Amino acid sequence: MVKKFILVFKTHFDIGFTDLSSKVIDKYSNSMLKEVIATCKATEHMGALKYVWTMPSWPLKVITERCREDLKKELDRLIEQGQIVWHALPFTSHTDFCSAEEYIEALRFGKELSETYHKPYVISAKMTDVPGHSIMLPAILSGAGVKFLHLGCNEFATPPKVPFLFHWQAKSGEKLLTMYSKGGYGTSLFPPEDWDYPVWMALMQTNDNSGPQSASVIEKLVKNIGSKYPEAEIVCGTMDDFYNELAKCDLSNIPTITEDLGDTWIHGIGSYPKEVGLLREDRERNKRLQAIYAKHLLNSSAGDTGKAAELLDQYYENVGLFEEHTWGADVKTWLGPERVYQKDDFLKAKENGNYRFMETSWDEQRDRAKISNLTLKEVKSLIDGKESGQLSVFNPGCSEFTGWVTAKEIDKDFTDLSLEMNHEKVPVTKINGEWAFYVKNLKPFVTTPVTVIKHASDPGCLSIKKDGSIVKVENHRYILKFSEVNGEISELYDKKLKEVLLQQQNKESVFAYRYDRYGIEDVTQFLRDYAYRYSTWGIQDYGREAYPECDHKTYYPVYQSFTVEQNTLVFHYLNTESVEKYGDAKEVKLEITLPPAGDELFVTLRLKDKQETPFIESGSFLIPLADKDCRYHVNKPNVRLNPETDIEVNANHVFYCLENYISAYDDKKGVCVIPMDSPLTAIGSTGVYEFRKEYQKPEEPVLYFNLFNNMWGTNFPQWIGGDLCYRYILYGFSGDEETFNLEKAAVLKEGAEITGSTLDTEDLKLPEHMQLINVRKEQDNIVIRLKELQGEEAVRKLALNGYTITPVDLYNREIGKKMDREYMFTVKPYGIYSFLLSES
Repeated sequence: MVKKFILVFKTHFDIGFTDLSSKVIDKYSNSMLKEVIATCKATEHMGALKYVWTMPSWPLKVITERCREDLKKELDRLIEQGQIVWHALPFTSHTDFCSAEEYIEALRFGKELSETYHKPYVISAKMTDVPGHSIMLPAILSGAGVKFLHLGCNEFATPPKVPFLFHWQAKSGEKLLTMYSKGGYGTSLFPPEDWDYPVWMALMQTNDNSGPQSASVIEKLVKNIGSKYPEAEIVCGTMDDFYNELAKCDLSNIPTITEDLGDTWIHGIGSYPKEVGLLREDRERNKRLQAIYAKHLLNSSAGDTGKAAELLDQYYENVGLFEEHTWGADVKTWLGPERVYQKDDFLKAKENGNYRFMETSWDEQRDRAKISNLTLKEVKSLIDGKESGQLSVFNPGCSEFTGWVTAKEIDKDFTDLSLEMNHEKVPVTKINGEWAFYVKNLKPFVTTPVTVIKHASDPGCLSIKKDGSIVKVENHRYILKFSEVNGEISELYDKKLKEVLLQQQNKESVFAYRYDRYGIEDVTQFLRDYAYRYSTWGIQDYGREAYPECDHKTYYPVYQSFTVEQNTLVFHYLNTESVEKYGDAKEVKLEITLPPAGDELFVTLRLKDKQETPFIESGSFLIPLADKDCRYHVNKPNVRLNPETDIEVNANHVFYCLENYISAYDDKKGVCVIPMDSPLTAIGSTGVYEFRKEYQKPEEPVLYFNLFNNMWGTNFPQWIGGDLCYRYILYGFSGDEETFNLEKAAVLKEGAEITGSTLDTEDLKLPEHMQLINVRKEQDNIVIRLKELQGEEAVRKLALNGYTITPVDLYNREIGKKMDREYMFTVKPYGIYSFLLSES
């Protein structure tokens, strides 16, 4: 029998959706704040039943900075007396798209509120609406001292098959007590019949940006509870209060869930292809720049470190806002049932105010990616702006680096030039349309000088042979076969492994581009498969209002010609009907670089003049595998997963949002693919308008990289246009090398940074098989964060002469013994480890 009820009050926060995001924040800072203050003041006399409003940390932090002075005084007073509180998370995010360091940085808003108002760090967290989340959450939240997470699922969406209350365990071992509400944002007023604990949290949540409850609501709720539980104590409080009461109980029978709760809404990121690609590129550069920042801090040469810290705060804030789950205004409100689909009608309708309003809301989201990019350029200029006249290459990694480095920042045409490193010429060629050079065994965490010399480089040469209409192109590692009649690539052979890696499967040739226009039956069947609780708004949001009767159509571009440019094969294609009627690209260009050194192959797909269409569409880049019975690993945020066993039932078994790579392998061989710009990946189909309760072995072993889609009918962009570019890195590996792919892919994707600084002091010795992901200045000290890259338990060593090393948590609180010069520590699979470095 429940002896105590804790009423927790909250509203669901959307950055946008109900209006432009700028207006939503203004509402929270003005009219909504007045309503909250009014409810709080009206209940101040009610003792334990006085109203307590819980907010995500980011909007509350913004409110404290933007509201009027008279409102600020009341706000401060209510925070001081505990009537306005916050939880640990900034807002609801698409965590499947976040990186670990970005999500860690997003915790700072709650931390800063606690420090500003001299309150304890909160130990509870909440996300609402989004059905599924990344398995990295238990590790990150536990690392910040969070003990309890509540997830409330959108009513229409099928939720993952998890218990109501469970311990969610990360691959690195951390556990987080998690409550999952299916079919609603909060909880019911009364506990479920099988609730065995003496305390219950009645989480009363209002809908999207609708504000607080009124004072009279408390009286009604208390009356309802009292009629069924006349002896129970009833209070208003926080999620922290609930956890602290629940933790006194015996929780040993609560089940443990170790699976990833893949987000079945993650397809939405495909509606912002340019911005997603830009953010992913910046994500890697940010790691490189923070490594350089650490070197400067250690050498006391960082210049204005306060400005650098401020810029990094701005960068992470805008990235976090991009990853928040809203991404635009409500389509059904502003476009509604009168929307049109035929091209001529659509182009006319785009001039109307409601269409322009929707585009403005999408531009707000695009601006976040653009602003974060500009901010990162400022970081580069600030911490790496000293031009010594000597260019160098900085390896930010924990081990030696071998691979290709883009020469874009050298800003020279290398047709008649070469590069030297360590008095030896290095291979130079064009990759992805830009000059790049190959380096071997670069020392970790130092710079190596590079010199431009006036001597034509040897670009290497491709061997090209013809056998009838079949063309074979090869370098030192791979052989590519294609037809010069239709341009279809039939095979990629690995000479080192003596195995075929990629092979045409039926219609799907190697490195093919495919365009799909979806029909009404696709939409209808998806609604049948995916719906948890039917509602009018759910059908509007997940489907398309006024969608015409039409069948599914699939298009492939028409081959025109191929050319060879240095070490790159270039295939040219055109589209016609799919352009005129729908939203396909007019021209398609496929570039395949077989470079003169290294184990990697580089592929670039360019879509020129993609048309806008309101019809549901997707573009896919296809990589058919040679082995129909291969196994797969997917590298989702901060973890490597077996999609067959590591993802919960009813979570996303269609799209995997990759952090770095996907691999397909058997006992003899495998192929690893690193999508630089397009993380959404499906196996065996396009993935659009598909829902699978469990993993299904694909009928055809084809990797589908989603280039763009407008499947979401809720608030994401409904049409996509312009010139688009997508880059991929591939390499073959022997079957016993599969465990090294996470580290290798992370290193290749991060790359190396060209710098004007000389950072050749070998001071900080980073632990092997780890990646430096975050660097921050903490007063006179430095905090670094590392993540484990081999998926194993092992002992690692961090060393730094002249410094003490102290393990800290994600709030930089000491959690272990301080050591001089070096620190030996045990890592768990994919664990995140933070250290405070202090001069001795």
